[in-house]
Amino acid sequence: MPLLPPDLVFRPLDQNGNVMPGAKLYAYLAGTTTPHSLYAEDGSLLGTSVTLDSTGATKFRLDSSPYKLNLLDANNVQAPLWPVDNVTAGGGGTVLVQSTTVTFGVSTDNQAQIAVTNLIPANVDVLVVTTFILTGLGTSRGLTAVAIGDGTTIDRWGVQNNITAGRVSGGTNITPGCTPPLTDLVRYPAPQSVMLSALGGAFDTAEKMQVAVQYLDLTHRMS
Repeated sequence: MPLLPPDLVFRPLDQNGNVMPGAKLYAYLAGTTTPHSLYAEDGSLLGTSVTLDSTGATKFRLDSSPYKLNLLDANNVQAPLWPVDNVTAGGGGTVLVQSTTVTFGVSTDNQAQIAVTNLIPANVDVLVVTTFILTGLGTSRGLTAVAIGDGTTIDRWGVQNNITAGRVSGGTNITPGCTPPLTDLVRYPAPQSVMLSALGGAFDTAEKMQVAVQYLDLTHRMS
């Protein structure tokens, strides 16, 4: 019987934290290049690939076999960190997201660094951490940008250079000198805080932003 994939609606993000309209997801038997069927919501055969709609989303079902899934963007360019092997309907190999909204106020005024406490789960492979500016960040304390790090590397996931409303950070290690490289996944043995560091000055009382971590659920991986 066809089963649900790990997420009811599949909406992947690119390395800049943006949705991917027109991208194509290809399905294979795990560990092979043999195409394998996906299923529609009513259980009928969908084919061995699906194309994301104008919102960057699609719905599909898996059967009980382990899959290898590969993602190409709308221009048929290989998406970073794909393919993902040994994906099952039970959740192995799925990209999961955990997010929170940070609202700054009197207690954070004139602070150089803010901790988003324990946002990153323990023992998962972190892909990216992104920020989304919900309201324009206040600049009364000289703030020009926000570095996104983990307490060890101030800009491990890059820098939010545009602090106006509606902007998304790159969320990847694309800034020169930022380590580790994008191809390196980060894993922490205990829940890890995301550290937001004010560049050019300090935070004031007029900030509201969303912080999201994307990580691989590899519950079936031997490590």
